[in-house]
Amino acid sequence: KYSELYQVNNDLVGYIYLDDEHEYPIVQRKDDQNYYLYKNFFGEDDKSGTIFLNSQCNLGDKGISLVYGHHMKNGTMFAKLLKFREESFLKKHHVIILYTPKKTMHLKVISAYAVKAQDQMPITFANETQKKEYITKIRRMSEPSIKLDDKKIDRIYTFVTCSYERDDNRTYVHAVEE
Repeated sequence: KYSELYQVNNDLVGYIYLDDEHEYPIVQRKDDQNYYLYKNFFGEDDKSGTIFLNSQCNLGDKGISLVYGHHMKNGTMFAKLLKFREESFLKKHHVIILYTPKKTMHLKVISAYAVKAQDQMPITFANETQKKEYITKIRRMSEPSIKLDDKKIDRIYTFVTCSYERDDNRTYVHAVEE
């Protein structure tokens, strides 16, 4: 499926699977961060946009991979991310599957919360201490309490979508490879 999609759009960098009803290609434009905000996978104007990776990130690199998508009121795109903020849901569905040309990753959610949109999200860390402080911060912000193994975390995958609780709110879901 991946190679077929890549032939249609070579901006394809991955594929996300949340469940059978919520699976989408992930695209990236290095030259235009917001190109896919209101363009579909085929490059056509579409208010739903396409799930896209921050132009400064590479999936699987150390640091943080920021993936954005609209929260459509009809339940499509990244609307499902809001469910990860519910402890009862998270106990049953704590894994996000991410496919790239190189590998398949099973990502465990470590934090989920909603706050005012953050203009600057870190993509890299200067050192291990800075990364640990960031992980502590996002875990404190998490609405559900999530147990985290003490293993070393190389990469954090952050999925971002709109939330409608307050003006300019976003839901952030952070996950790490299992």
